[in-house]
Amino acid sequence: MPIVDYRAARGALAGTNFHELWAVLQALRLLEPGTELAAVSVEGFGQPLNQSDDAAEYDGVDCTLYFGSSDLKTAKRVEIVQLKYSGSGPSSKWTTARLTATDKKKGNNSVLRRLGTAFRGIASQSSAQVAVRLVSNQTVAQNVVDAFGRLARNLQVPQALRTEIRSATGLSGKLLARFSESLDLISQTGSRFQLEDALLLEISRWTDADARAVLEQLLAYIRKQMLPEAARRLILRENILLTIAGSASAESLFPCPSDFSPPAGIIPRSAARQLADLFGTGIQRVCLHGTAGCGKTTVLKQLEQQLPAGSHVVLFDAYGSGQYLDAARVRHRPADAFVQLSNDMAVATSLPYFLLRSERVDARSFLRRLQNAAESLHHINPQALLTLAIDAADNSVTAAAHFGERTFVHDLLSIGDLPANTRLVVSCRTSRIADLKLPAEVRKFPLSGFTRGETETFVRQFFPGAAPTWIDDFHILSNGIPRVERYAMESARRSRQDPLLSLQPLGKTLQGIFEDMFQEALKKAGLSYDFERFCAALIALPRPIPVDYCARVSGIQSGSVLDICSDMAPGIRIED
Repeated sequence: MPIVDYRAARGALAGTNFHELWAVLQALRLLEPGTELAAVSVEGFGQPLNQSDDAAEYDGVDCTLYFGSSDLKTAKRVEIVQLKYSGSGPSSKWTTARLTATDKKKGNNSVLRRLGTAFRGIASQSSAQVAVRLVSNQTVAQNVVDAFGRLARNLQVPQALRTEIRSATGLSGKLLARFSESLDLISQTGSRFQLEDALLLEISRWTDADARAVLEQLLAYIRKQMLPEAARRLILRENILLTIAGSASAESLFPCPSDFSPPAGIIPRSAARQLADLFGTGIQRVCLHGTAGCGKTTVLKQLEQQLPAGSHVVLFDAYGSGQYLDAARVRHRPADAFVQLSNDMAVATSLPYFLLRSERVDARSFLRRLQNAAESLHHINPQALLTLAIDAADNSVTAAAHFGERTFVHDLLSIGDLPANTRLVVSCRTSRIADLKLPAEVRKFPLSGFTRGETETFVRQFFPGAAPTWIDDFHILSNGIPRVERYAMESARRSRQDPLLSLQPLGKTLQGIFEDMFQEALKKAGLSYDFERFCAALIALPRPIPVDYCARVSGIQSGSVLDICSDMAPGIRIED
């Protein structure tokens, strides 16, 4: 067997490589969903401890981890880490003699003195909980671990050993007890080659790019941070995002955030329970459809509460408060939508984010993320379901047609085999189901308005003493459409009139808001149309106007006319 030469520079380079790899692993923790880790520094604290900024206080600090805040003054927890690596003697143990050994003729540069000095510096400047860690591929002798454990609890320790530790650390009394309590001597690692393999595996979970290329980018960044010029620079989440994803903004992780504006006083919908029951039978793909304002978004939001315990609904907002046709905020493209869905799943299932740089994001790469999330959820709770809910999917189709591109909705619906514990539901208006090009296996789930009981629950939020007959009239005149009922109540509050008046033919009080409602209705229908022409059609034709007549005169398809009328209710009513 050949003998490996670990003398001089070769041994030092092995230790440096171990240091770099370990620092990269900590830096990746900055990207974990929900992490409290706020900053990492290498070769010191990354910020001055006091005005004098004594460099000696940095000697024992190879890495510092800040939790809760990147500011030492406000951090909840600070970890001071000294890294030690031996390629020649990985089985050797850290004994008291090794930990207290110094090779300086004047002063003390032992492992314990460096850690003790660093601890004193942090403890004097911050109220944060402090942890001191010796991270090595060599284990610490058990009698050493036991001795510090006893010191932390103020128990009896042989006087000679206590004196040796006190002399080595430069600490005594309560400060020595605090140091001992914070000391972690069991953070053993494998070899640097094992650490590199673990990093490559971890990076492959974060991105579909070449893991080795990404690791080299991260190592190059860490090496720069280890130079003297970077002594007071912290590594933040944005730095790692920029290195891997090419962007430091949150948009690289969540390019299509939801923009729902739910009204107060949401009414529980029985349809959410029915949809959950349908999923429980094994049906995996559903299209939830209905007229404008019937509550499709609300049902999707209530779905998670009706699914088995531990289930998650990842809700994608394809409408985006009307921004889906804004060229700067589009949300129909697969590269954006699949990243958003992947990272929403990561948050829900505590998996790594999907980091995008230049690689192509498509249904295939998304399916891998979906399989990982589904598998993770199954291990936690075999009965739980992971549901992807695409709200206003028809708006995504409209946007794609408008920009001459492909919508992710068609790609998502075309994925062949979903994981067994996964469900997919897309919502759209009934008049636009054909736009979705639904595969045959997709079950259609029609959604009507409120039931009579749901209307009563809604009404009693405003009028607790409303008579049953009044509620009957309100339900009939509104057709049970939630948006119509809410508008009637808001209109009544402004005019201080009976809400039924705004639902009756002679009780409309639309006035100046009519045009605003019409433009909003056009936006939701994905149409660009002249307001005056539609109004002219309504004025010229005798009422009640057959929908087909209105469609031909105004030049709008019959289904879109129905949607516009539903959006503008009760200004326009559909009857029979």
